[in-house]
Amino acid sequence: MAVTIKDVAQKAGVSTATVSKVMNGSPSISEATALRIKAVMEELHYQPNLRARNFARQSTKTVLFATELWKNCAFENPHIFEIMVGLQRSMEAKGYGFHIVNVSKENSMEVLKNTIAQKSADGIVLHISIVSKELEKVILKEEFPHIVLGCPEYKTQLCWIDNNNTLSGEIAARYLLERGYRKIAFIGGRKNDVGSECRRQGFLNIMEAEKIMVPEEYIRTGESSIEMGWERQGELLSLAKRPDAVICANNYLALGAMNRMQEAGISVPDEMGLITFDAYPFTGITNPQMTTVDIDVYDMGKQAGEIILRKIRKPNLQIQSYTTLANLMINGSTR
Repeated sequence: MAVTIKDVAQKAGVSTATVSKVMNGSPSISEATALRIKAVMEELHYQPNLRARNFARQSTKTVLFATELWKNCAFENPHIFEIMVGLQRSMEAKGYGFHIVNVSKENSMEVLKNTIAQKSADGIVLHISIVSKELEKVILKEEFPHIVLGCPEYKTQLCWIDNNNTLSGEIAARYLLERGYRKIAFIGGRKNDVGSECRRQGFLNIMEAEKIMVPEEYIRTGESSIEMGWERQGELLSLAKRPDAVICANNYLALGAMNRMQEAGISVPDEMGLITFDAYPFTGITNPQMTTVDIDVYDMGKQAGEIILRKIRKPNLQIQSYTTLANLMINGSTR
């Protein structure tokens, strides 16, 4: 049988009200009494009933931000922190705070169930990388306020918000065609990188609409790293009919690709053009600077915050939308 607050109070020789005050950090309880009660709680392995405590408050005024974090992720995925800042601004404006929790796809179910059972947050913002159909079932069954950052690959009833990466890919391809490039290649991230794949599809949509064939060897994928961009660009340069422009799915691949072109003595943008996505972290430090299809992910975070607060007020609200239009930033890597 689970240990109750009454069990703790009885063993500590105090009232349940005193135990409650200690759990809530009340300064009216002496340090000696508080330490004694905490020792009993630890001895009995007491887990506070957060659901009951929060029911009395009606709201935790907190939103959980669940995403996978790893060493160097700030450099490998800087978007997530811009999104966090935008989200925090929306939360702060309405008197809400948010907790960041490191969650993988494997343990996301446990985290969600605990959050709902203990009512330790009023809602949850989930990064698309940790979302699964099993997780969706729990969210919908419990009618828990949520918003997913990114569009799931499958048909879903979850609420989500995303950048239109397919449209971004179309913008990149259309601009290169307008500048006279015709033999356009694409260097993308891993096959399970949804954003990269959508950008690739947008590129192919425009090429197909213009009846321009894209050879299979013009499509290169791999890890989203500078080293991989360098390697994949080298493969493109070794082709008998090499491309005259390349679209890189992110800054890391683009920096590697540009380095490889310059090492090979390729004139950018005259012999080969390059266009990438997002204004950071490298587009402003290369020579020439990179032409970019930029996404305001800070704004995306702000909108996600506004939506989750609306969901908390009205749990049956259904939102599935693309947001934040891409902005073409023309620089020296295209003619």
